Order: sequence, then C-alpha cells, then structure tokens
Amino acid sequence: MKLYQLAALGGTFDHFHKGHQQFLSFAFSLSQKVVIGITNERLASQKAFPESLQSFPQRRKELVSFLKSQKFYSRSSLVILNDIYGPTLQPDKIQALVASELTYPGAKKVNYKRQSLNLKKLPIYVCPMIKSDDSRYLSSTRIRQGLVARSGQVYRHLFKQSYHLTNKQRLALKKPLGKLIIKNTRLNLQTLINQTRPLKISLVGDFITNYFVKHHLHFNYALVDWHIARKPVTLPYQSAFFATVKNPAGQITAAAAQKIFQLIKTQKKGVIRIIGEEDLLTIPIVLSLPLSSLVIYGQPHQGCVVVQVNEEAKKNFAKLASD
Repeated sequence: MKLYQLAALGGTFDHFHKGHQQFLSFAFSLSQKVVIGITNERLASQKAFPESLQSFPQRRKELVSFLKSQKFYSRSSLVILNDIYGPTLQPDKIQALVASELTYPGAKKVNYKRQSLNLKKLPIYVCPMIKSDDSRYLSSTRIRQGLVARSGQVYRHLFKQSYHLTNKQRLALKKPLGKLIIKNTRLNLQTLINQTRPLKISLVGDFITNYFVKHHLHFNYALVDWHIARKPVTLPYQSAFFATVKNPAGQITAAAAQKIFQLIKTQKKGVIRIIGEEDLLTIPIVLSLPLSSLVIYGQPHQGCVVVQVNEEAKKNFAKLASD
C-alpha cells in the first residue's frame, strides 16, 4: 500500500541522469499514481547553458523510456508545465508534492499559492540528491557545462596525475578525431561555425590559431607553443595570454590539464603557452569545454579537424584518456 493515491512533481528532465531516476523512483514509492510535469521550451530556456538543452520531445522521450523500463508508465500522467504550478492548484486531486533538494523552494511556492486560493497545503516529500564523483550534486546544468557525465564521472579527475601516452593512444590521436576539412578551409570553417553556433571555440596549435587571427575568425581559447613547423614565431594573439605551463612531448601533465580547466572556468578569452608539446592536450581541452562547443586543430598536410563537443565526444575522449 502506498501513502497516497496521487502525488505530483515537476522538472526539466534535461539529459536524463541517475539523479532523475532516483527522484522518480522515490515518488512512485510514495504514491500509486504520479503527475509528472515537464517544463516547456520557454521555461527550460531560462536554465544555465541553454544552448545545450535538449528539445522538449527528446526530454520527454528519455523520461518515458525510463518510466516504461521500470513499469511506472501506466501509473504516471505526463503534463507540460507552462509555469511552476501546473495542475497542483486544482482542488481535491493531488495529495502530496515530491521535490528534490534543489526544487524544494518551488514546491513551497506551490503551497503559498494554494493557501492564497483557500486550498489546503500539501505535504512535501524531499528526495535526497545523487552526488557525482567530486561529492557535488549531479545536475543537468553540470552535464551541459561539460564537467560531468550522466553517470556522475568527473572529467577533471582523469588528470589528477601526469602520464605518458601509450602507443595506442598516440596512434589514435594521429587520426582525425572529428570532421576533417581539407578544401576551402576558411569558407568551410565559417559555414560550420555558422551552422553549429558553438558556445565556445578552442584551438590547439599555432598554425590553426594564426589562421584564425589572420582571417579574423572568432575563438575563445587557444593552446600554443609559439612554434610552427618547429620554427619559433611571434604572433599577435599574445595579448590574450593566460598562462605558461610545461608539457613534455608524449605526456599529458596534471599541471597542463588543470590549467586548461582553470582557463575554461574563467569563461574569458585566453591563450595558454605550452612549453613542450601541445597536440596531446586536445584530450583535456575537449573534456573541459561545455557541450555545444568546438575544438579545432591542424591535421598535418591535410587541413584541420573540427571536434564537436557533445556527450559522445566526451565519452570517446574520456575512454581515450583512460586506455
């Protein structure tokens, strides 16, 4: 027997993760049936890093998939939330509210509104939140920010220690790890940037960075060693200098990786000068950027490679870092 016949909860359910699973399972343990409100596109767009938000149909699809897998779907009623209240202001239907530690203030607002309408307050049950590997709350915002995977894996933790890349890793990095652009580089780059509208653009290498500067193309971050084809160069992007860090050939040092994460955290344009080899730092730069970003690096004698930073790319680069 459940405590209630009908409870209600709401959320954006973006990038459906372990925390969402626990939240819903908690609600169905309390009530026979649950009204689940899913925020509409307008409300969802008010979240941080809205560029990476999934569409309403995709969010609903992943939610329904979980409900069916747990045999909750027949006990649920899905509604679109155009405001924080949804159907919770209807009299004598919903018997309880279920919230997370983050959405609890919203549940309290529902009760304040109900009282103003001469409706009784509803009991609020708060579900504990899942934490990621860094003991911070796992949230869709942090996933969109590119800091964690849906599983709670923290990408920055992959670089707690310096390490030499294996032959397998080096061979993998010699192949294009994204879209290879060979001809009409400037036109194709600008077209791709216009189409994807990236949140951030990061460059790896002096050749591609100089190319962007020369052709007045926008970028946010760059990793350079002040050499092109092993020859020293003096380039105009030094005005955006952020830091200098050592990264010997064949390695990814913890210092270099952590400096990259620090730069991205500032959300300000910056260039890091690498003393040693910057090519391998493509791995931590992909894993440090928010979703919907681009990483662009030169492919010797061919053109340039564009990596679209999405969940799949994060997964692949995280695997490459740990192989």
